[in-house]
Amino acid sequence: MRRYAAYCEEGQPLDSFVEVTIKDDERGDPVISEDALEMLGLLNKQQYQELKELTKKICGIVKDELAKKGLELYDIKLEFGHDKTNNQIILIDEISGGNMRVYKDGNYVPPLELEKLFLA
Repeated sequence: MRRYAAYCEEGQPLDSFVEVTIKDDERGDPVISEDALEMLGLLNKQQYQELKELTKKICGIVKDELAKKGLELYDIKLEFGHDKTNNQIILIDEISGGNMRVYKDGNYVPPLELEKLFLA
């Protein structure tokens, strides 16, 4: 919402919207485009597509599992890395309530409450 509030409404469905940022606290984790990733030698186009597909797949699994408990995933942050040894894109951070926004019956569920609801 901070970035796109002028163009959308909170809660508006943006199915499988993937946005890539560079983990760089000093610069506020800037958004980076597919072209910039390639031009800067960070990811080639094939690796970017792999990252995007992995993101959609993982988020789909998380969304489906939450839905089984009556919970709705609004957004999630995943952190990936590039294992240059075997040229793979890999998930490098945990998937936890602190990395996502989840709602139940239109109300935000804080991470500790989410854990209780999900594990119940």
